[in-house]
Amino acid sequence: QFIREMMEKRKTDTRWGKIAWIVACCALGLLVVKVGVEVWLGSKIRRTIVSKVSEASDGAYWAEVGGVKVGLFNRAVRVENFTLHSDSARLRLKGSPLAGLNVRVAQLSLGGIRWDRKGASMRISADDLEIISPRIVLSRSPDAEADTSAGSRRSWRDRLDSTGILAEIGRFDIRNAQVEVCDSRNGRRVCHRIEGLSLGSDDLCFDMSADSLSRPWFCSDMELAVDRLDYRIDEGAVLLEVDTLRFGAGDGSLYVAAVRLEPQYPKDMFARRAPGHIDWTRVSVRSIGCTGIDWAAWTDGGGLRIDSLSIPQAEVESYKNRQVPRPQRVKQLFYRSLQRLPFAVDVRRITLGNVRARYDELSENGTEPGIVQFDSLSGEFYGLTNRGGADDFFRLEARGKLYGAGLLKASFRFPSDSLNRRFEIDGSLGPMSLPLLNRVVTPLAGIQIDSGRLERIEFRVTGNDARSEVQMTMLYDGLDVEMVKRQPDGRLKERRLMTFVVDKMLIRPSNPDGRGTRTADGSAERDPYRSQFNYWWKSLLPGIKNTVLGKDSYR
Repeated sequence: QFIREMMEKRKTDTRWGKIAWIVACCALGLLVVKVGVEVWLGSKIRRTIVSKVSEASDGAYWAEVGGVKVGLFNRAVRVENFTLHSDSARLRLKGSPLAGLNVRVAQLSLGGIRWDRKGASMRISADDLEIISPRIVLSRSPDAEADTSAGSRRSWRDRLDSTGILAEIGRFDIRNAQVEVCDSRNGRRVCHRIEGLSLGSDDLCFDMSADSLSRPWFCSDMELAVDRLDYRIDEGAVLLEVDTLRFGAGDGSLYVAAVRLEPQYPKDMFARRAPGHIDWTRVSVRSIGCTGIDWAAWTDGGGLRIDSLSIPQAEVESYKNRQVPRPQRVKQLFYRSLQRLPFAVDVRRITLGNVRARYDELSENGTEPGIVQFDSLSGEFYGLTNRGGADDFFRLEARGKLYGAGLLKASFRFPSDSLNRRFEIDGSLGPMSLPLLNRVVTPLAGIQIDSGRLERIEFRVTGNDARSEVQMTMLYDGLDVEMVKRQPDGRLKERRLMTFVVDKMLIRPSNPDGRGTRTADGSAERDPYRSQFNYWWKSLLPGIKNTVLGKDSYR
């Protein structure tokens, strides 16, 4: 009985062993088939990429692929060491706006791929798409001009719509990208660069399906990071540099570590060498911070909405050389430009702190520039918008020091609605020593202030983008001036006759004087080819002139 039981057990074990062996062989066979299919698919995808790129571009582009790995179980594809090259001669013959395009991608991975076709539309989806270390170098043809017309945008949308594709990606990531775009204009090669670009998004969708009525793309919780941005303006005459940009759509935050606008030619040569003979301008911003950015409103076409924006420190320098002729160009006032934007803007508060601003101007016949300088400027915009009602205004409250001495306070009210053109400014300046103004009046007007003290100016300016009126009370004492002319050796020489006429017969040395306190008003016409700062100064000038020359009334 025992022997019989042992023999039966042996037969059973042998049977299960055979089953296990068969299962193992089948599993191994399936594994070998799976690996073989994955290798075959990878090879086919690799050959398809190479052939289709060349065929679709008629040989203008060709691709190289280091390897393709396919995962059947997780429906994944990974492309490694992808390179795209271009043939500049073929691109030129085809009339392409590109002179060259080179792309290198260390790794591109797609996971959870699915697709299905419904009529003329195809739906493609993936759980994730990851692009690691792409390097893109793009060169545009010298004669290529960007077509930004509505017809051009429509034609591109029509081309996308004709594909009938709905693409959905659960998680999209680009990591450590580098992009370089080069243009050739008037014999100058200008290149713009982005380094350390990372972009991520959830629920990315491109909808070019036949029944799509919405915008062609949307996403949620986008994250953007840039280590460095170099963008060259005006054919390379000015370089815009941005360090460490971070944007998060989820929490609506934006942070920029530093922004610099650097002229690439010396100050005294800039206007002659720069296209359009523009002004030399240098800007340095320590950081920019934004909170409460409504990304959903922007992507839905609802405009730009921001809760707060802050700039804690900045420096602005500008130099105008009027000895270099330049084409006339109409300059819009700040609030008029805001009103004419094609999208809505709504910013609850903007805070500016510790701003230093300097403006130099060399007159047509001058040998040295006049200088206006403001120090320790700070201010707050409240309710900045271009979609308010006809009677709505947004405000700017500003403070600072003129030449580091005279305390300036000003309250600006700008209209929100484009049908309203009128603005209002209420402000005051002082106290300060009047000879500090020699830095601007001596080079530009040939006036030297020998003595005098400004106690206080109170002013109110109202107007629109064509004309302004001013009401002013200017309190000062001991004003003494002389008219001067700069000699070839750089020394100032007094023009005695003119000094006698101006100092003894025209100007009033004090206000108030023995008859009381004088007040003044006046008006000014705006020169549309001059800056906004010029307009505001021109608006104040009639009040200053009428006070100093006595063409005013006593209070």
